[in-house]
Amino acid sequence: MRNIWLIIRREYLERVRTRSFLVLTLLVPGIMTVVMILPAKLATMGDKAQHLVVVTSTPQFGEMFRQRFLSASKETDDEDEAGSETNTAKQTQEPDYIIEVDSNPTEAERAVLLLADASGHGIGPALSVTQVRAMLRMAIRVGEDLPAIIRHLNAQLCADLTDGRFVSAWLGELDAKEQTLTGFSCGQGPLLYYRAAERTCVVVETDTVPFGCVEDLEVRLRPPIRMEPGDIFVALSDGVVDAERSSEGKRFGTSRVIDIVTRHCEGSATEVMTALRQALSDFTGATPADDDRTGVIVKRS
Repeated sequence: MRNIWLIIRREYLERVRTRSFLVLTLLVPGIMTVVMILPAKLATMGDKAQHLVVVTSTPQFGEMFRQRFLSASKETDDEDEAGSETNTAKQTQEPDYIIEVDSNPTEAERAVLLLADASGHGIGPALSVTQVRAMLRMAIRVGEDLPAIIRHLNAQLCADLTDGRFVSAWLGELDAKEQTLTGFSCGQGPLLYYRAAERTCVVVETDTVPFGCVEDLEVRLRPPIRMEPGDIFVALSDGVVDAERSSEGKRFGTSRVIDIVTRHCEGSATEVMTALRQALSDFTGATPADDDRTGVIVKRS
């Protein structure tokens, strides 16, 4: 019995009376309180309605988006709260979202466009294109001009991509004030330009090799294209012109694209793209696409 008391006394002197024991005795309950209360506090802070603004030049589209978004949000809330006593209270609270429609957006003076296509298929190439998009957005945010953007993109992709991998890309800069389009193609094509005044559609050659092929990429911009009313610029991935009809083995080809652009030149850019997609669908039939079919169409109204 005497040995037990000696052990208890020693433990008390060596552990209980130490500074670390006293600090932990006071600190641990405080930490546990914070861990239990903070998530609940953050959850209640999230009950405030989110304010969203839909910027569109078409009021009907903005209102349709607002109604569908609110409807989808309400259905989600009803599913989450189904069978619970809080469902009635939830419906009487403030809405989760407040959505406004702005049909008079401020016109941007500058817009940078991108069409990129990575070699190969699958997640890896998709991530490479995502990387290009992210770097482009950051470069625009810090105010880089188009040649500097192109050089930085190529340098980074040369460092990141493995041998044999590359990313073809077309970058275009629209100047709304001057009504011009400045473009640069790193192996991305076909590129087409339709001149409304002459009713002609010509093929625009690429400027250099794709990103990731050579480290010292020479960037020489061509003079900007002054887009007159009705002019159309088209940038496509090779999956469009290389699309095949399985029964005959024929390619869709650039000439068919030129014909479609010329025949639908009076329509909007959306209408031209819709006509191109329909023609592709009619041409390929049930043949599945073995490559992406992507396009960018710019038209001056």
